[in-house]
Amino acid sequence: EWTVSAALVEDGVPVLGVVFNPATQEFFHAMRGKGAFLNDEPIAASTKSTLDGALLIASGGLFKKKIWKEPWPEVKSKWVNSVAYRLALVACGQADATISLSAKSEWDLAAAALIVQEAGGVITDHRGESHLYNRALPRFPSLVASGKALHPLLIERTKRVDL
Repeated sequence: EWTVSAALVEDGVPVLGVVFNPATQEFFHAMRGKGAFLNDEPIAASTKSTLDGALLIASGGLFKKKIWKEPWPEVKSKWVNSVAYRLALVACGQADATISLSAKSEWDLAAAALIVQEAGGVITDHRGESHLYNRALPRFPSLVASGKALHPLLIERTKRVDL
């Protein structure tokens, strides 16, 4: 699983983003204020509003680690190697969310982040802080992306984790 992704960033914010998965022939793209698309068809992030039964893209054992203040409800998880593709799958509603508690480089996120946002989703770090791009240090501590309804529930859990 790998993708080719590219973004145009202005004033710290992605304004154009493309993610292409050559193996599946999936071409995701978005332009600020113009929506998000998969192979030229409009896409939308999940509207799921509960964690119970949610499909989360994350490493298999993440939800069983002892780092959590309280146990997770019954969630489904799967792993996708490419972080840009994980975000694209959240943007098109094929997954409810993705969480990564390890640092990510901005060039891996910028294009797909815009696609998530234009599809009606939210992407932040694990404390709920927005990512700003083209900074001196081009890394983010973590990643939480989902539809708008689910995001506050995820942040309520992840913001209490010490990385």
